Amino acid sequence: MPTVSMCASIIHGDPVDRETLSRILNDHKAWLEDRTKGRQACLREMDLENADLSGADLSFADLSGVCLMNAKLAGTKLTGATLDGANLHHADLTGADLCGARLSHANTLGACFAKADMEQAILTGSVLWNSDFEEANLKGALLTGSELCDCNFAGADLSFADLYCANLDYTVFQGADLKYARIGYAENSFYADFKNADLSDVDFSECSLNEKRMEGVTGFHPHMRCPEEGSFIAWKKCRDDRIVKLLIPETAARTGACVYACRASEAVVLDILTPDNTSCEEAISCEDQDFIYRKGETVRPTDAFDDSLLKDGSGVHFFLTLAEAALFKCREEEDDPEEDEEAAVDEEENA
Repeated sequence: MPTVSMCASIIHGDPVDRETLSRILNDHKAWLEDRTKGRQACLREMDLENADLSGADLSFADLSGVCLMNAKLAGTKLTGATLDGANLHHADLTGADLCGARLSHANTLGACFAKADMEQAILTGSVLWNSDFEEANLKGALLTGSELCDCNFAGADLSFADLYCANLDYTVFQGADLKYARIGYAENSFYADFKNADLSDVDFSECSLNEKRMEGVTGFHPHMRCPEEGSFIAWKKCRDDRIVKLLIPETAARTGACVYACRASEAVVLDILTPDNTSCEEAISCEDQDFIYRKGETVRPTDAFDDSLLKDGSGVHFFLTLAEAALFKCREEEDDPEEDEEAAVDEEENA
């Protein structure tokens, strides 16, 4: 049974002439009807910029690394097709069938997937900036680690979809169905628009959400991660890897639902531990070098306590476990002294 490939006769990256493309499509059609006839289409790394493939049947075709910039793919059948690493800049896939298709590490800047059927499609690690998925079916789709900045998912079905660690900078989910979706650890989730979306049983672990962009949502019931009543022990990370052991008193207001770091209106410093687990007298806040934690003192935020459940506002920040606090990375640890020194030298030379 012939499987692949017209690829061998074509130089990767060269434009494909109309006659060759027509022959590939006809052979693929015959292969789809009878696997003992024709050939499975392989358009791997070919240049199909501006090609018109509207309504074609490319189910299970290999389009890995293909260039489809500005291509017309409206209504095209791409069920189970492989488009890993494909370039789909400004391509039109309106109403296309991409069920089970693979688009890992694809680049779809400005592409249109409106009303496309993408159930269980794989788009992990893809750059989808400014793409339109309005009313598309993405049920069970994998978008783990994808760049979804400025994408439009209004009215889309994203139930059971996995958006773990995706970048949601100004992503629009208005009216979308996100039931049972996984959005944990998503970047820039605070700027995503979830108005009127169904958020039933969505996993928002370690996400910061904007209440103004949550108007009209259904199924979303944020709950406090920390105890709502009574006093309890908490932990926080400070500069120089010092760990502060805190007592959140019974009288303290506390909050924190989606982000792991909870907040309180006040806390008592019980102990401060150095990296070698010895006790010391004080520690400096990672965020504000003028905010000092001293053993035995009660600390309070410099700004008025913000009791919002959904965002990372003002307050004494803390973790519920020592392990979580120890894993926290202070901003000072993220700074590269060598890069800072080089920047200072460059600035001096430019001056």
